[in-house]
Amino acid sequence: MAKRHYTPTEDLGVAAVKLIAAKEFGWIAREQPTADYGVDAHLEVVKDGKPTGRLLGVQIKSGKSYFRQAGLGNSIRFYVDQDHYNYWVSHSLPIVIVLHRPEDDLTIWQWANHDTLKKTLKGGWYLDVPKGNLFNGTAKDDLIEHVPQSGGAALRQRFGLDLELMKVFKGREAYASVDVWINKTWCIRSIKFFLDEPEKSKADMEFGVVSLNADVGAVLHHFFPWLKAEYHAPPEDFSGEVETHILKVRLSKAGRRFIALEEFFANPPDPPDLSPPQAEESWFDEDFRYSDIPIDPYEDEIQPLDDD
Repeated sequence: MAKRHYTPTEDLGVAAVKLIAAKEFGWIAREQPTADYGVDAHLEVVKDGKPTGRLLGVQIKSGKSYFRQAGLGNSIRFYVDQDHYNYWVSHSLPIVIVLHRPEDDLTIWQWANHDTLKKTLKGGWYLDVPKGNLFNGTAKDDLIEHVPQSGGAALRQRFGLDLELMKVFKGREAYASVDVWINKTWCIRSIKFFLDEPEKSKADMEFGVVSLNADVGAVLHHFFPWLKAEYHAPPEDFSGEVETHILKVRLSKAGRRFIALEEFFANPPDPPDLSPPQAEESWFDEDFRYSDIPIDPYEDEIQPLDDD
């Protein structure tokens, strides 16, 4: 699949969705890398002030050009290629399409699934986004209803979603840079990663986040639970407004084991040869019968197999 390419207009749409998620839903947003395909951000449901691990994926399209094609009823028609269709309907998260018009801040949404995606006469796909489906606080309950429940499955899901990203950190020296905006409600806005060398002029990866928590360790662990971190240097204070925290990070033992397990599932070994051994020559007389042997009640106890 081709890599995505961002424009400033697209950035406005991503920023709008993150702001709505934080301000009107009270949720956490993690922007995906710009090289990701088909999903721009993950939104995480927050309940009673606590993150739940329940996620949905969001594809964001920004600009007035997306609002030109009318659909059925009072809706906007959004066309989709086969690659995006395959990606969204097979995704482990529920996927939402958000259209944003920066000129008047109109932001509307629709689910991307088997029910909403329709085939065109030329073999492509489209979905109709109702103009009344405003992406604001009124959409929160409908979104929550379709987000799977959490539990241990939520953490496994996060590991699975980040599998390819985890592989980037495997066996490599890496550093995370986190700016904490002092006395600001939205205090952490991005997490940058530098591979091999912390003094690079440009980060190798940057993830836009929305966090009201200034605890750098807790925020890093929340968004990247498969990393271990330690401070590389004391935080730097710039004019009393921003603190820059540089941490040395590495793939955790759980992350390494998860990658190994996924590789095992992807390429399982051949089944072992369990051919039975040849029977040995009998030592007893032909007239001897098993029924003549007294039964030992403990004889048939099952012994555990040796652990490989």
